[in-house]
Amino acid sequence: MIHGLCKEVLFEEAVALLSEMEGNGCLPDAVTFETVIRALFEKDENDMAEKLLREMRVSQSQK
Repeated sequence: MIHGLCKEVLFEEAVALLSEMEGNGCLPDAVTFETVIRALFEKDENDMAEKLLREMRVSQSQK
């Protein structure tokens, strides 16, 4: 789903889905984060990509 949202340039929805996953106890893995981050950088959404990258680092360090 996240890949499809990114493909359709629905970044807000993709990031919201990541948050929803975490809220439901389904922690996204590095591949899931990377899918969104790569799509953001490709569309020059650098600030959002960098924010998500920081969140990914925190999330991955808590495992």
